[in-house]
Amino acid sequence: MFRFYIKVEHLHKFSFQLQRIYSPHQIRFLKMSEPSFIQVFGTGAIRLASGGTALSAGLFIPDSALTTAGLTTPTTATAEGHLVAIVKNAESYLTQANFDVNIDQSLVIADGFSSFTTRGTDNTAYRQDQKTISLAKIDTASTINPGDY
Repeated sequence: MFRFYIKVEHLHKFSFQLQRIYSPHQIRFLKMSEPSFIQVFGTGAIRLASGGTALSAGLFIPDSALTTAGLTTPTTATAEGHLVAIVKNAESYLTQANFDVNIDQSLVIADGFSSFTTRGTDNTAYRQDQKTISLAKIDTASTINPGDY
């Protein structure tokens, strides 16, 4: 077995040529599609069109996707609890391993370092768990634009 490396910006051109030269089981890095709403936000998540089953266009993430991530009572949970559930769902697909084989994936969510701190006047002990979200795009600007991902 051999390995080869191609610069990311040239991969799109080469991936289709490689498919013609080698059989599919010999190539581990093929052009794949963007991660889906379900892969990132959980089972049942969909992008609704304006006038669909909602009053306006938007992203719908069902409570079942949030409970799968560990949010036991979405109807009474905080906004922060909802965000944590979304990040937990997304990290199951937006891994470094998937990023390495899918040129269309632009995000990686990984564990950071856990630590402890104290807060408040009573110095209550808190555990801080980190999640690192890495955003990758072709280097064209120095700002983060959600439309680039």
